[in-house]
Amino acid sequence: MRLYNQNGSLLTTLVTRSNRDARNQWVQETVNLSSYAGQTVRLEFSVTTDWLLPTSFFIDDVELK
Repeated sequence: MRLYNQNGSLLTTLVTRSNRDARNQWVQETVNLSSYAGQTVRLEFSVTTDWLLPTSFFIDDVELK
């Protein structure tokens, strides 16, 4: 999970996961974004995969407060 400013520049990488630490259950992640309050930012969820080791992930119930 990465956070970008409104110009598209990477501000920070918030969370990194690998299929090497995969679990067959939902995992809750909590990230403090309070230092970006008042700014326009873009939150990116992404996955990198290849034909040797397929990777997928599921996102549910994203909440910002």
